[in-house]
Amino acid sequence: MPSGTSPTYPYCSDSSVAYVHTLLSLRLPSLSSTYVDNSERKHIKAELLALLPFLAPRSTVRYESAREAWGSVWERVGAQAAEEGETLPPEALIKVLEIVGNLLHPPITLDPPHAALVLADTYRVLSTPKAGADAKKVAFYRAAIGQIGRQEWLRLEREVQRDVEMLRAENYQEEPVRESVQISQEQSRVQPSGAKIELLD
Repeated sequence: MPSGTSPTYPYCSDSSVAYVHTLLSLRLPSLSSTYVDNSERKHIKAELLALLPFLAPRSTVRYESAREAWGSVWERVGAQAAEEGETLPPEALIKVLEIVGNLLHPPITLDPPHAALVLADTYRVLSTPKAGADAKKVAFYRAAIGQIGRQEWLRLEREVQRDVEMLRAENYQEEPVRESVQISQEQSRVQPSGAKIELLD
């Protein structure tokens, strides 16, 4: 990890990959109660816990780069697909990482990027009906986001973008995967929550 970089920020990368993959696979624009009922929330909670290594009980996982973070999540996504007799094409990962890169882009203001909303939504799902150790872990990283400077966010965004370019080169993709992302913030800037991702064809 580059000198001076917060150890917190790669966790925003892996959480965003798990979050975006879950939304894409379920065709949901958000994990808010507007779109997810109680029965679905239980399934989504289990899905997020299965995909995020750092939420495992007594986990001591530590990421040294964004690639390590999203790679650990995508390895689990691939394992799930293999159990169902499926193989995920490289384009699936490229699509997810392109969206994640957008989530990591910091605004010009002092507000954190939309990845903060991802952690807020993840916390809300995991803390229903009661916040356990996994939800408290997410709450810790969500609170630590405030310590990450804009230049660090830009560095993480560029790191993910480079990974996308490398994946395209490895798979001979001439045209980028085009995905429009719209995110709305439903609560105040002080307590970011209610991430909404709309996939527009």
